[in-house]
Amino acid sequence: MEEDATALYELRKWMNAADLDALRARLRAWESRRSPDGSEQWLNWLVLDEEPAGWVQATIRDDVVLVAYAVLPARRGEGVATEAVETVTSWLHDHHPVVEAHIAGDNVASQAVARRAGFVRTDRTHAGEAVWEHTA
Repeated sequence: MEEDATALYELRKWMNAADLDALRARLRAWESRRSPDGSEQWLNWLVLDEEPAGWVQATIRDDVVLVAYAVLPARRGEGVATEAVETVTSWLHDHHPVVEAHIAGDNVASQAVARRAGFVRTDRTHAGEAVWEHTA
């Protein structure tokens, strides 16, 4: 994954990476696939075709499986987030019957991605964000 760091330099803002070395460090940390305390499994996928598009991540805990996603501004509106979220969610359903996404109320674009990917908004919230569910 580190080889992709140069191509994904635009993503550094969303990954809190000040420069290319910080981005490489972040990508290396992803490769561990575990949270620092070991309580969560962290899975990350870079979304690429001819150009970087964004990323999708899954956080697997004992009690919940979460997906999150981000798309570079230049690639928004192309359907890449929906396709990536659908693919990752389908793969997660091989072992997890329910997948959640926590989405801010004002993030209309992310809500649209979740809806197109088959997620349904619940009446629950977590940390101020609406909980969306996708069931197998």
